[in-house]
Amino acid sequence: MPTAPLLRRPVFIYGNNVVGGAEYMFLRRSEAARRLGLEPVIITPPGAMDAKYRAVARVLHAPRPLLAKAGAWPGLNARLVGQLAAQLGPGPWSFEATAMPGLHLASLLAERLPGSDYAFFVIGPQAAPRHRPPRLADLITRPGRWWRALRGRDYYEEVAELADRGRFFSVNEPCAEDVARQLGRPGFPVGLHPVVVLASASPPPPTSGRFLLSVSRLDGTMKAYVDGLIQALPALRTQVPDLTLTIVGDGPDRARLEALARRLAPGAVTFLGTLDNVALASLYAGCTAFVGMGTASIEAALHGAPVVFALESEPRALSPGYYGDPAVLGFGEKVPGQGQHPVADYLARLVQDAAFRQEIAQRGRAQAESRHGIAGLDQRLRVLLASPPSVGPVLPCPWPAWSRLLLNVLSGYAWRPLVKEVP
Repeated sequence: MPTAPLLRRPVFIYGNNVVGGAEYMFLRRSEAARRLGLEPVIITPPGAMDAKYRAVARVLHAPRPLLAKAGAWPGLNARLVGQLAAQLGPGPWSFEATAMPGLHLASLLAERLPGSDYAFFVIGPQAAPRHRPPRLADLITRPGRWWRALRGRDYYEEVAELADRGRFFSVNEPCAEDVARQLGRPGFPVGLHPVVVLASASPPPPTSGRFLLSVSRLDGTMKAYVDGLIQALPALRTQVPDLTLTIVGDGPDRARLEALARRLAPGAVTFLGTLDNVALASLYAGCTAFVGMGTASIEAALHGAPVVFALESEPRALSPGYYGDPAVLGFGEKVPGQGQHPVADYLARLVQDAAFRQEIAQRGRAQAESRHGIAGLDQRLRVLLASPPSVGPVLPCPWPAWSRLLLNVLSGYAWRPLVKEVP
């Protein structure tokens, strides 16, 4: 009788550990691995997602400076990989990483552990791995590129080879196309692995009152649209005087945003910090409209909220349109040729027209259910883990930022234990 193919065990390497869309993506992929009868592993620095991760996976902690920042040297990376390999044990493994230096570590681990391979996973815009070390030949033939590499700005062209091997994945087409343009190879093959989100099985009763909702990390960079949303609120309140804004999330920009809200819309903006999924479900179900991007926008749509996308890294709060509109690509990335209009323009009709709100909400929910369900994730992961290993090149050690290199030397990583399993 034919035997089922051996599934490699998945290992997810991610240099951040906060409550965010990427973390939840790896959590959902770990849950899928469990449903396939596997024990996944998450390699991450200590952080806010540890308890959720530990419920579904083995969790190995490693120092954030070695997972998220280019500041190590080959010997230190080899030491880290040796300790990780000892904890993992024999393969075969399937490593996934989203950036440097995690992708470099994945390539070293795949080489060391027989039967293993690794993949690059694009989780956001402008994500092509950088910090490729300078090459002497470029100093003569391409001095501009050599100078970029010296400053840590040269891209890893080897990532395109992963695409040829079927080991280049993206959460959506716009993010993949961004990376392809950065690498100078538009149109190369990309495997789409959409993020998966779950609606609460029994959402609590919706909250009362008319309010806009935004859920994001308050970082002032990629999620800078929160700034523009606060600035747009006073004009919207001239049309709907009882309209308020609820902001869920935390981050380094929170204090500044709170001060801005007190100045522009006193008493009309509520900051709730980080909430669990049950509390979020109530807000999603009760909001007049959701404004945001990424995973949170899909979650909101699944709970029946009409969603207006907000473009990443855009403090003026511009939008390409409504979630569920077939003409709108991605979920908040800047797509060449796609419109960019003030979020307030899209909200003005939503907050006043109940029938239109329902239409947008139904479209968004239908799209979220069809593209981001669990069954598709399980099947895609099974196909990946059952396929023959396709070992990509061992990637060169990222060119370090000198300040981070010095900090890593002073931190004693050259002799301290680097890996610890979370009990």
